[in-house]
Amino acid sequence: AGELEGSVELIEGDLTVGPDARIRANVRARAIVVHGRVDGNLYGIKHVDLKKSAIFVGDIRTPRITIEEGASLTGSVLVQKDIPTLQTKKANDTAAPK
Repeated sequence: AGELEGSVELIEGDLTVGPDARIRANVRARAIVVHGRVDGNLYGIKHVDLKKSAIFVGDIRTPRITIEEGASLTGSVLVQKDIPTLQTKKANDTAAPK
């Protein structure tokens, strides 16, 4: 069981979130496999795999995704052929009217 907060960047590596792990972070990695809970955005350069025990809250961008029956997903998924590997700056968000 482990917990992580912040951000994770593994451009050349893979990340597996174990069944008892909790992550509150934005994650960018070559391949991401989630068994536990993740609150944040996932950028899978090659693919993202949500296993049946996964609880995910956030947005996913990846060229390939697998979601097993039983996985929980709250957010959006963008399946895009080429995910930029060195995208370090986010476009300026426009302020929402209040």
